Formats: sequence, structure tokens, C-alpha cells
Amino acid sequence: MKNLTLNIFLFTLALGFIFTSCEKKETPLTLPATKGELKNYTLRLGRDYTTQLYFTIEDGKVKGNDFQIWDLAFDCNAN
Repeated sequence: MKNLTLNIFLFTLALGFIFTSCEKKETPLTLPATKGELKNYTLRLGRDYTTQLYFTIEDGKVKGNDFQIWDLAFDCNAN
């Protein structure tokens, strides 16, 4: 039992070493300086994402409708 536990530990250690040793180092990105004013917008999609929202970046207007309302729908029933 002791030997099996040691083998499992060594196997897990070896797998951890293999998967972490293949990871490439990342070079950090420097973000460019912002010009002008930054604006944050928070849009609420409703419970279970029940609302579709359309956001205009130029003027910050939001239009939305209920997800269940359809302008055009197709049905494949044989009726």
C-alpha cells in the first residue's frame, strides 16, 4: 500500500512537471495612453438574459426588446 501511494505521488508530480514546463513565458503588453475621456456603460440584460440590447457607441443610446418577441420566425411543422 505504501509503494502504491508513493507511485501515485511520483506519477502526479511528474505529470505536473511535464505540463508546467511546456508553458511559454508571456511578454506583458503596454496599453497605449488614452486620448480624451473614458466612459463606462453598464447594460442589464435581465434575468436569464431575457432582453436583447442594441448599443450605439457614437451617442450612447440603448434600445432593447424582449428576447421572445420575433419580427420574423420560421416553422418546420408539417401542419
